[in-house]
Amino acid sequence: IIAKTKKDGDEALVEYCNKFDGCAFGKAKDFVVSQKEIDLWDWGIPTSYCLKEVRKLKKSHKFVLIGSGGINSHVDAAKALALGADIVASARIILQTLNKSGIEGVKKLITNWFDFVKSVMFLTGSKSISELRNNKIILKEKLY
Repeated sequence: IIAKTKKDGDEALVEYCNKFDGCAFGKAKDFVVSQKEIDLWDWGIPTSYCLKEVRKLKKSHKFVLIGSGGINSHVDAAKALALGADIVASARIILQTLNKSGIEGVKKLITNWFDFVKSVMFLTGSKSISELRNNKIILKEKLY
């Protein structure tokens, strides 16, 4: 659970997010984090690992691979595409931007993400997303 508070008059509101239900707001007095929720927070497999592993199945099966879960920036989106995602999905940052800056803010955010991916493609000599996926990723461990 990730929790942030904001004031709405005298009532504290809590934005709470978890990996199962997404994000929502609730009154702070109603917000309870159980030990079970804390224990399960890091449960699961990281998106990057899933993309790399599931991408291998595309050789024998036809499907669209969606990279989602923890995609909160243009860097995360570019990495997900490079790791094999056909589509990148991000809810939290989009909804936060919509709430803060409206539709124009969301358009600007998404345009900036596309521009960043284009920059990554240019810097890696990739003419397409497919080329970006092919041998363009170097694990940090191999750099040291």
